[in-house]
Amino acid sequence: QMGLLLCENERLEEAIPHFQRAIEVNPRFAPAHFNLGGCFLRLQRFEEAEVSLRRAEQLWSEKGDAFSREWLKRTRSTLAEIERM
Repeated sequence: QMGLLLCENERLEEAIPHFQRAIEVNPRFAPAHFNLGGCFLRLQRFEEAEVSLRRAEQLWSEKGDAFSREWLKRTRSTLAEIERM
């Protein structure tokens, strides 16, 4: 939650370690990968953003519920945006 709070306050560099720690604790936690990718994207660290978002995409794809499908769409949309850049 601290990572999200920092992101909302445009403190992206400070948010990154919180998402990384969440991933260390639970490597299959797709929201942390997605949010980490979002921070990297906003910082124009495109390669790192793509790696994080690809992992989120993989994790969302493995789940079949409506929540995951919606987040999978958002993740793929963000990845498409990176590719256009």
